[in-house]
Amino acid sequence: MPAVQTDDPQADLFTVQAQLRDLQRAIVAVRGELELAHIRREVDVQKAVADGQDEIKLLKATAASLRDALEQAAIAKDVAVQAAHAAEVALSCRISLAAAAWAAWTATS
Repeated sequence: MPAVQTDDPQADLFTVQAQLRDLQRAIVAVRGELELAHIRREVDVQKAVADGQDEIKLLKATAASLRDALEQAAIAKDVAVQAAHAAEVALSCRISLAAAAWAAWTATS
C-alpha cells in the first residue's frame, strides 16, 4: 500500500497509521492461520503415529498367532510320524509272527 501524500501532514499520518493497523491485523490473522495449520499438522502426525503403533501391535499379534499355529502343526506332524512308525513296527511284527506261524504249520503238515 503506497502512502498517500497530500498537503496535510496530519492526514498523511492518519492514513499511514490506518494502513499500519491494517497490516498488523493481517499479520495477526496470518499468524493465527499458521498456528492452526501447525496444530492440525501435529494432530495428523500424532494420529499417524498411533495408527502405525496399532498396526505394529496387530502385526505382532498375527506373527505370534502364526508362530503358535506352526508349532502346533509341527507337534501334530511329529505325533503322526511316531504313530505311523509304531504302526509300521506293529505290522512288521504281525507279518513276522504270521510268517513264523505259516512256517510252523507247513513244517507240521
